[in-house]
Formats: sequence, C-alpha cells, structure tokens
Amino acid sequence: MVLPSISNQISNEIRSEFISVATGLKNLVFYGGFQNLSKDVLGSSYWMDQWGVPFANRIKDVDIVSGTQALGNGSSLRVCYPKGNYGPMYTGVQFPISFELIKSMPQKLFESLYIRYYVKFEQGFDFCMGGKLPGIMGGAKSWERSGGNQPDGTNGWTLRLMWRAYGRAVIYSYLPPHKYSGTDWGLDIDLNKKFKTGYWHCIEQYVKINEIGYQNGKLYVWIDNEQVL
Repeated sequence: MVLPSISNQISNEIRSEFISVATGLKNLVFYGGFQNLSKDVLGSSYWMDQWGVPFANRIKDVDIVSGTQALGNGSSLRVCYPKGNYGPMYTGVQFPISFELIKSMPQKLFESLYIRYYVKFEQGFDFCMGGKLPGIMGGAKSWERSGGNQPDGTNGWTLRLMWRAYGRAVIYSYLPPHKYSGTDWGLDIDLNKKFKTGYWHCIEQYVKINEIGYQNGKLYVWIDNEQVL
C-alpha cells in the first residue's frame, strides 16, 4: 500500500536526482513512444513487441500524429472524445503498463517509481466535469480500484492524475484508510494548478511506498517543472 506524507519541501536537487536515475540506461525501467508507429498497428503483435502490453480499447477514437501536431515534431498519440459521450465505456483509451505482462522486464516489483509524460489539450478543449490521466498504481488487483471499489491495504491502490472542470489538476487517490483516502469514491488531492489548452504540459510523479506499520510513503508531483505537491 502507499500512505503518502504530503510535503512541499523537496528540493530541485532531489528532483534532478530522480530524473537522472530514471533516464540513466541501467536504471530506466520502462520507455514507451509512438515513433515509427501508425494507427494500423495499435493492438497488433508489432505494438506488443514495442510496448509489451495490450492496447486495451477504442482504437477507432485514436490516431498517431506527427510534425507540428506532435510533441517536438516527433510522433504522438491523439485521442478523440466523441461529442455527447462520457465515462470509460465510451471515451478515452487505456493501455495499462502492467510490469507483470512485460516479458522482457526481469524485475516486476519496486518500492519507488518516477514517471514523466507529456499531454496537450487541443485549443478550445472543453474540460467539462473532468477526465483521467496516467499515474502510478500498484499492488494486487490495483486495476479494480475504481468506480468506488475501495482499497483495504491488501488489494492495491492508485494515484492517477485527473483534470476537473476548467482544467483544474488533481491527484485522484484510491488509498487504504488514511487522511488522503475517500469513502464512497476516490479522493481529489488538489494540485493548485490548471491545465491550459493548446499547450504541451510536462507531468512528473514520484511515489515511494511506506514501510509496513508506518505512514511514511512519499508522493510528489511536478507540472511544467513546478512542484505542485
């Protein structure tokens, strides 16, 4: 389980250490990109060779874009949200990076992880009531920690990011009973930051699980090089 102690006192030097460790070849746990991919290969064996995990759903709502539409004129995944629809059954895409599924990954269990990814909401994007973004999750059956299915300390946890109305950024936490856990649904941890439209945002997250019997886990988040949690 993860029981985080929220702190804004982490220094830029420590964050730089996370980045250097994560980007060092011998310490890089996973990297996923969309270079040399096309929509036709999503969900195919070629996709599995590149990513090691299945592309779960709604291939019809995505495309691979390049040039000025992509990050750094490279290649990016574009996700379209059908007008008038909502919820995971009809909008968004999923391809959870489950280490258990990646055959080439010798180590499956970690006490801490740092991730970084980039996301852009098109100019004029309507944030509506909200939507989920990638984040770190772990433990047995962690993928079931959604839809009000609360963790009890033995069945996983999730610390995904979300956007709320007007682009407000939050961590949407499903944690075992704790001041940062919900009761009926997940709990919003406000990041005091709003996403913009027409702009590439850099998202970074660090999670370290607690020692057994102690509430000393760590959760840090940066958006666009600014620590927000």
